[in-house]
Amino acid sequence: MIKESDIWVFAELFKSFYMLKNIAELYSHGGSGLTTNPSKEIISNKTEAERTNNVVLPAIFEEIYKVIERNLDNKTAFEKIVSLNLKGDTQKVIEFMKEKGIKTDDLKSIKELNNNDFNTIHTYYWKDYHKTKTV
Repeated sequence: MIKESDIWVFAELFKSFYMLKNIAELYSHGGSGLTTNPSKEIISNKTEAERTNNVVLPAIFEEIYKVIERNLDNKTAFEKIVSLNLKGDTQKVIEFMKEKGIKTDDLKSIKELNNNDFNTIHTYYWKDYHKTKTV
């Protein structure tokens, strides 16, 4: 499961991948492949096709792997948040969230937290954030 705070980044990376894959094919073949494109010579760009395939797409996949990696342990992390919350120690919940890079939006997907739990954690989180924020 990808956290709420990462879901749009994840979607953006995949959408970019698919678009760039198509662009690289367009540059490589000089057209969309339906028939011979009369503008093939102006479209063809082997340098850009190679750069897209060998530099840009690998960089995008590296970012995709980073998102996946930081989301591998979400189930366990969310269970820990629920456990800490049940003990009534909101400050420990906040410390754990900061340690794991969990944002308040991510709490929305934890079914075991009710609206009151969410609001309490959210309030503490942002108080802590503004307390330590430097301008």
